[in-house]
Amino acid sequence: MQVLNRSSRRPVVAVAALLAVAPFLFSGCGRAAAASPPLSAAEIVTRMVERDQRRRQLLRGYRVERLYHLRSELSDKESRMRVEVVFESPATVRFTIRSNVGSSFIATRVWNRIMEAERESREPERRRLTAITPENYTFALQGEEEIRGRLAYVLGVRPLHEDPLLFAGRIWVDAQDFAAARVEGTVSKRPSFWTRKIEFMRNYKKIGPFWLPQRTEGTVEVLLLGTFWVDITNGEYRVLLDHVAAAPAH
Repeated sequence: MQVLNRSSRRPVVAVAALLAVAPFLFSGCGRAAAASPPLSAAEIVTRMVERDQRRRQLLRGYRVERLYHLRSELSDKESRMRVEVVFESPATVRFTIRSNVGSSFIATRVWNRIMEAERESREPERRRLTAITPENYTFALQGEEEIRGRLAYVLGVRPLHEDPLLFAGRIWVDAQDFAAARVEGTVSKRPSFWTRKIEFMRNYKKIGPFWLPQRTEGTVEVLLLGTFWVDITNGEYRVLLDHVAAAPAH
């Protein structure tokens, strides 16, 4: 068994924290996308940002059971943790651990850092600095694809500055709701000398007018320690809607 020293542990914690705050995009209530004329990347992003702002007015909160799983290529370290997550708008997140099996190091260092990183990601300033918006990224329309029977625009994204929480990759934007159906990429800045590469993919699922994270898979290549795999899977969401915000204006 390979023993992790203090400095080489940091990339494992860093990638887990990164995956916890990988882009959260949601949609508000929307109409079908117009068949013509075709939209530009800028128009798609503008609609996506507008819908996200609408979502923030509609969503009072949610409750979901989440499974965290991390394993190592070269050692026998592995951990699974089942957690109940409660989000209350605008920025409160609570975690209740239901079960925890495997490495005590991962339980006390990695998973705790994941939960703390998600709390921090809800803070308005941190959300502004990491959001998929024109302030943080450039966008290029690469085409259209179907995801689970729904049309999506495929956008290439590149960060405007280097940051361990920004990425270069692609997003699939649902053509009707203008919300992210999938995000994948490579972290733009390595969080430490030990980290060689971090890649991730996050899929979202539609729940009423919202798109919420379904599953995030990531890999991190660490010098001397090989590859680590992180998997974060969400179960069934129980969503609370703000009925006042959802009511039509008179």
